Amino acid sequence: MSNDITKLRFSYNTGGVSSKSVNREIDVYELHRIVTSGDDQPKSYDDLPDLSLRLYRETDPAAKKTAKDTLSKAKIQIPIFILGGHCPNGHNNATLSVNGCTQADADFHYADGDIEAQTLLQRIHDTKPAGVILATLSPGTYGVKILLWTDCLDKDRHGEAQKIALERLAKSLQIDPGVFDRLAASQPCFAPYERKKGSTFFNAHATP
Repeated sequence: MSNDITKLRFSYNTGGVSSKSVNREIDVYELHRIVTSGDDQPKSYDDLPDLSLRLYRETDPAAKKTAKDTLSKAKIQIPIFILGGHCPNGHNNATLSVNGCTQADADFHYADGDIEAQTLLQRIHDTKPAGVILATLSPGTYGVKILLWTDCLDKDRHGEAQKIALERLAKSLQIDPGVFDRLAASQPCFAPYERKKGSTFFNAHATP
């Protein structure tokens, strides 16, 4: 297992989650540049915080379903990353060249969850947890997208390694590990373009 961050490779596709086009292979510095530059950011991206606010503060079941559908339609237009490695096409474990990284999604899908997300992101800036390469607010701002580096290159043990890594990360950040989604190695990640300049955490000296 190499500790050289420059050798990590990821996938990027501007066509979104259902695209049939070839994924672009990128390194960690290009990933960071894309997130912070806003390249390829669709117009619908600017609507996501308000759509999320409407969803998580809605109490009427019918109106909540409508808000959820509207948010989903806006999100599928966003380009995607595959943070667990590189797939030539699509996103599946069978063709994934793993890099040891996992996508850690801390979600706060409820009213005022955006404030909790901002608080968590600031804590990451302040504490620089082990293994965290990059962290930024999710597209809807009610969560934090985290690129977490582990030393597991075995696709069959990804779930086991992820569970341990997320538990350690949660302990480091003093939060409930239940806030993190458990995701497949090839899980696509909606590109979390930076909304406020300098808000993205990036550690080019991180190690697994």
